[in-house]
Amino acid sequence: MTLEAALHPEAPAGSCLRRLDSGAPHAIETLIIASAAAWCEGRLDRCLELARRAAVSGGHTPADRDWSRLATVWHATVLTRLGDLRHGSQMVARALAGDGTDPSERLLAAATLCRSEIALAHGDLDDAVTAARDGLELAERAAVRTLLPLGHIVLAQSALRQGDMGTLGTYANHLKDDALLGHTRFMPGRCSLTITQLLEARDGTASVAHLIESITTDDRLLLELLVAHPAAASWLVRAAQKLDARDLAAGVVFRAHGLAVCNPDFPLLYASALHSAGLFDDSVERLLAAEELHQDVWAKASAAEDAGMMLAAATGDRERAVAALSRAADAYLTVGASRDVFRVNSKLRELGARRRQVPRLTGRPTAGGSRLTDTEFAVAELVSQGLTNARVGRQLFISTHTVAFHLRKVFRKLGINSRVELASTWNQIVTH
Repeated sequence: MTLEAALHPEAPAGSCLRRLDSGAPHAIETLIIASAAAWCEGRLDRCLELARRAAVSGGHTPADRDWSRLATVWHATVLTRLGDLRHGSQMVARALAGDGTDPSERLLAAATLCRSEIALAHGDLDDAVTAARDGLELAERAAVRTLLPLGHIVLAQSALRQGDMGTLGTYANHLKDDALLGHTRFMPGRCSLTITQLLEARDGTASVAHLIESITTDDRLLLELLVAHPAAASWLVRAAQKLDARDLAAGVVFRAHGLAVCNPDFPLLYASALHSAGLFDDSVERLLAAEELHQDVWAKASAAEDAGMMLAAATGDRERAVAALSRAADAYLTVGASRDVFRVNSKLRELGARRRQVPRLTGRPTAGGSRLTDTEFAVAELVSQGLTNARVGRQLFISTHTVAFHLRKVFRKLGINSRVELASTWNQIVTH
């Protein structure tokens, strides 16, 4: 059995553990396998217990010591996905330090990609992208290709947050390739959701209706996803509601609730269940409770945004709506989610409230674009990627007429005359 098999969601934890007393040469590997199987089954206490045991296991040979360090990275990965970023970072550092010997390439790949997840959770998008790219290169070099989807997910989520619409199709194709080549056994649910989110951001919710139905009706896929991604349940419920698929939304709420009940020591699962139930039941109080409980900053912002939108639409309570939306915008800003801030700012503008300053999309240097306002820069960036005015408006949550107004100002300020000229010169403009 290999490490790749460890993360296959159908691997039963009990069958993995039967190897532990057999004197097999790779007992540490078996513990990792059993821990990963428990994770995919939604048994988080068992997963953490086995991950800890694997991380403290020793060995006499170089191969044993390498497995011990890999186990420490797996433990760090579990902690990171459960929201314990501080201890996750410490475990990665411990794995790399090891016994003073140089780490293997597969260890470096796993540790670097774990660091990319930690950076993404912190909102350090530049560090997340750098670590993901380095980790992908190391994983290819070490031929540990089941690590590739993690790097592609981090790059895709970073692009989504920054509104880098030109790369979404590329990352979706990378993840589709990973699935076709059998590399996604680590995280089939996360890969499926990321592809769905990329295509939804580009083409709208209706375009991914079939994917949303597939994810929400596949119990194995949905379970792994809800364990690994604290904001997945609410995203799926929101998407199902847009499609008027109340039965699909109800299924997600039921599954998220069951997972939280079975894992009472993990508040992030209870927060996820509250968030999805609040959306399903139109309960502002549940959404506000979810905001308090969420440990992930992006998920916390999402719950505050949902509460603010519901307050504005259902109760007409402008003051509370503005307060919740302002909290959402501030939290989105801390994790570099420019695209989400644009959406919240659109609602704040509609309510006549002060909007938040938005970091420029894609995190590019802006030397030549400094003459543009933030909205003009965002419009120019998206138009340069080939988006129509209608698609730019959807991404920035403004009308097509407003897009055209800003685009005319961009042309005038930059001294250009057409969309083609903007596309061909934009990279030079923003870097010189």
